[in-house]
Amino acid sequence: GDLERAAAKLDSAADYCGSNVPVLLGKACAKFQSGAIEESRRLYREVFSVNPSPPSVVRLGLAYTSAKLGQPALARKALERVLDLDSDSVEALAGLAVLDCNEGRVGEGMERLKHAYQLEPTHPVVLNQLANHYFLKAEYDHAKMLAQVRLRMSIASCFGLTYYTSALDAPAFLARF
Repeated sequence: GDLERAAAKLDSAADYCGSNVPVLLGKACAKFQSGAIEESRRLYREVFSVNPSPPSVVRLGLAYTSAKLGQPALARKALERVLDLDSDSVEALAGLAVLDCNEGRVGEGMERLKHAYQLEPTHPVVLNQLANHYFLKAEYDHAKMLAQVRLRMSIASCFGLTYYTSALDAPAFLARF
């Protein structure tokens, strides 16, 4: 489908103009979305050979691929570097919050999520993680409110998150009865 066409166009662009950051990032994203996580990480790393000081999105890509490959320490290192470069990176804050919570440091994770929410109260990952947290704490009204905000903020490119949010909303609603 669309992902395959995008990957083919990016391969064609790479053949034409060689390795450049936008092409490498596009290919890395396409590989990640298609499940070729190792190849995606290789491409994110290749960006550093083209540009030793790439945009922070490259480090976010490294973090996501590391997390997906079961390497949370590497993911954390990349996310912390993103925050060193941009202390207001909502994506890095949300990623570190998820890692914190997965490692049992829920208080730290919630602080990061609250900070991310203050920076961008409509960010889908932040809303979903906060809704999960409040649902697990049996604060169903709070979970439902966050899930409904996320649902209202849905856009065409986030249908998967919209369905996920709907799945959160239903148990929060039913738990009240």
